[in-house]
Amino acid sequence: MPHLINATPHQIVLLNGLKERILVLEPSGILPRCAVKIEKQPSLMIGLEQSEDIVEISISQSTLGDVVGLPKKQDNTYFIVSLVVAQKAKEYGRDDLLVPDAIRNEKGDIIGCKGFLKP
Repeated sequence: MPHLINATPHQIVLLNGLKERILVLEPSGILPRCAVKIEKQPSLMIGLEQSEDIVEISISQSTLGDVVGLPKKQDNTYFIVSLVVAQKAKEYGRDDLLVPDAIRNEKGDIIGCKGFLKP
């Protein structure tokens, strides 16, 4: 039977329907992230609505880099990670990563997941 490791900072609650908890996975302490490269871009000059003042707004471009903090592949083990990490790591051939398929309440808050997605 496969082993699931929660590599997110949040508790993951697998729900059967909208109420019944069938599995709760606590964070493991493993927190893979994508490195981000930030490059300064030309600023924007914007006129304020209530006055004739002009303000300069800084603009930067972000580019996703390598995944850091992700353990090596392990036999019979899936790591549950963010969608960004899973998609970037897929470029390196990682097929052992899952992403929660979230269930949201009427306010849009995540209340659990109905399963997992494989990027």
